Amino acid sequence: MSDGNGELPPGWVKTTIGCVADIVTGRTPPTKEHGIPVVRQSNLAGNTVDLNNAVYVPEQFLEEYMRFTLKKGDILIGMSCSIGKLCLYDKNTVSLQNQRTGKIELKDSSLESSRFVWHFLHTAQQKLLARGKGIGVQNVSSKDIEELPLSLPPLAEQLRIVAKIEALQERSRRARVELEEVGPLLDQFRQSLLASAFRGDLTADWRAAHPDIEPASELLHRIRQERRQKWEESELAKYEAKGKKPPKDWQEKYKEPEPVDDTNLPELPEGWCWTSLDTFVEFITSGSRGWARYYSQTGPLFVRSQDINTDSLSLADTAHVSPPMGSEGIRTRIQKDDLLITITGANVAKAACVINEIDEAYVSQHVALVRPVDPNLSTYLHRWIISPENGRSQLLDNAYGNGKPGLNLNNIRNLIVAVAPQEEQKAIFERIEIALDGIVLIELMQHSSHDELAVLDQSILAKAFRGELVPQDPNDEPASVLLERIRQQREAEGVKPKGK
Repeated sequence: MSDGNGELPPGWVKTTIGCVADIVTGRTPPTKEHGIPVVRQSNLAGNTVDLNNAVYVPEQFLEEYMRFTLKKGDILIGMSCSIGKLCLYDKNTVSLQNQRTGKIELKDSSLESSRFVWHFLHTAQQKLLARGKGIGVQNVSSKDIEELPLSLPPLAEQLRIVAKIEALQERSRRARVELEEVGPLLDQFRQSLLASAFRGDLTADWRAAHPDIEPASELLHRIRQERRQKWEESELAKYEAKGKKPPKDWQEKYKEPEPVDDTNLPELPEGWCWTSLDTFVEFITSGSRGWARYYSQTGPLFVRSQDINTDSLSLADTAHVSPPMGSEGIRTRIQKDDLLITITGANVAKAACVINEIDEAYVSQHVALVRPVDPNLSTYLHRWIISPENGRSQLLDNAYGNGKPGLNLNNIRNLIVAVAPQEEQKAIFERIEIALDGIVLIELMQHSSHDELAVLDQSILAKAFRGELVPQDPNDEPASVLLERIRQQREAEGVKPKGK
């Protein structure tokens, strides 16, 4: 074991990559559609070489490029642009390297030794990046790689280290796979949660404990009265702005929401009822075309479909506009408790509720603005709209157009909603929020576990190359003997020693 003061364990030696391997830089060969595959940096995929998008060299050039052929166990390393990108060549087929990809050929040709050096190089990537030279495109030379310091254990210990590293990395890989499965499960849970809420299952015990609450029909009666009152106030304001008196029977222009035919709709719990979104809405509108000419670097916010693609309003990267004067700006201005729904494009049917006070902001032509009569119902309606089995499925069914699906405002107005009694709506919302808070906590734990695994992987490699991962065996042949064999082999080949 290392003594903690930088001294190596018995049998280890301090050396460099150049002392144990030859670094071969490639050339740019003539390429065709068929022949011998050329491994470029884009083909380096970590544990293996991916030749799906490879280019090829005609076979008649193989002899000329023989020095650049790859054999199983060679380590490939990025030397330009993707400096330090690593891959262990594990194929039995003949391939060539290109000019931006270095080949590290170990003089001790065992595959296990190659894997040891390959793992070690993962700890030296930052050192190699620091050696990069060039303006714009960074490059490293074969000398930069040769001079990388290497703590070399006995060959037998190398094999034990590789086996231990890869066993631990396999456990880490399996843990990552299991963590990746958490996300889809949480998405399924969110969907099941909303479906249960709007079937009444989530609050079945609450209803049993509160049998005498006011039914939803009474809530709808009040909403309809308030809806009409707001319409009349709006109409009177229009006449007043024009300096006119309202004509006789002007109230008769008011349109009551269309009743919903619930013949084929699912049966609802006691006290619930079906209605349309239009019943709850003061007005529905969308932005007009041509607002692109009002774009500016600063000023009011301009909410586009991409700003609500997570079913929440994100203003981190939103656009700005200098809106036109007059009614157009007033009509499409957003306020707290508004509902925003994407009506065209890939994010169609995504929806957000404006839960906080918002600075001056407007919607684009791709976003519908829905203003509920009673702001207290905004959260309930938003949850219904984004529920995959309820509002969202209706909207997606109504979306028209193949290349760019879209919705019109009537599709949104006619959305069918299952309405719970107002007191039960509060219970539904509280239970949904508790469950969603639990999901967020699990997601935070998931992300934290990913980070901890990354730290653990680095810790494993650090311990391995300090001699702390596996025990030493005094009977192992020292690494100095291995280095001497490599030196003698190079002398016999007439190769000048590299490194020290």
